[in-house]
Amino acid sequence: MNSRSFRVIHGLCEFIDNSLSAKATEIEIQMSATEWIVNDNGIGTENPRKIVEPFKSDAMDNTSRYGIGAATSIIHITDYGKVKIVSFTEKHVAHQEMDWSLYKNARSGGIEIPQPTFRPPVNYTGTKITMDVSRRSHKIHIDNLIEILEFRYAQALRLGVELKILKREHLYHVKPYQNPKFKAGCKAHKQIQHNKFGKLDVLIGIVKDGESNPYAGFNVYWGKRILMEKQGQPAGNRNVNPNRIYSVITLDDSTFESVNTYKDGWTLSSEDENEFWQFISDTFADLIDQAAEAVYIVTGK
Repeated sequence: MNSRSFRVIHGLCEFIDNSLSAKATEIEIQMSATEWIVNDNGIGTENPRKIVEPFKSDAMDNTSRYGIGAATSIIHITDYGKVKIVSFTEKHVAHQEMDWSLYKNARSGGIEIPQPTFRPPVNYTGTKITMDVSRRSHKIHIDNLIEILEFRYAQALRLGVELKILKREHLYHVKPYQNPKFKAGCKAHKQIQHNKFGKLDVLIGIVKDGESNPYAGFNVYWGKRILMEKQGQPAGNRNVNPNRIYSVITLDDSTFESVNTYKDGWTLSSEDENEFWQFISDTFADLIDQAAEAVYIVTGK
């Protein structure tokens, strides 16, 4: 995947993150040659201006990760094009527009963001972001995009969030990532409590020989979304081949607060990080030790 596509996918993830932050349970992305629309049924925003205002963020929560912001996402997706936002809240219907083409070649001066307009409320809530993509040709493979989304948002999808993509009149329902097949008797799933890290939900298993394992190692979620992918832990003194392991560790976002600003890692000290992985290692010692017994070879898929 080229860097431009990567940034565009990051942008889409930023909007999905924001929808989840707004407590949306239904999110639809509509993609045509001229417009991309992100539509959700969340609680909306009282100030849609902040969506197009660069370098602004409300606060860190368990759904934002990339830190690039909605405005930067719009710029990447539209190539300094136009965006229209309509947000429905319990108080009002807010409209916001922005034309980034006015600033594409600007090297100095402030950014003039139009003021939003407001209408009386309706009997539903949500936010609709319409982006003009006619200035740029996007070449994102839909299967590749869905594969990324179904893993990054697996926890949200398992909790009942409905994520759909409508492209060229074809509707795709994004489903939670399906765990690889494990060797018989080589799987454990526990909810465990730690006095420092809070409640941890841990699934760990040794992948069946020959089974594809694209997210090998330890994948850490924080609430509804992915925090870290394919970690080659779990510390300790064990000689572990992470290619044999597939694990999902879900942190409780209400008790685990040591997450960095970009939501792609944590702020634990080296000592605390070692303690975290040692705790996982000791809790699942018998199973993890089995992962060091032989070299894992993918024979297909």
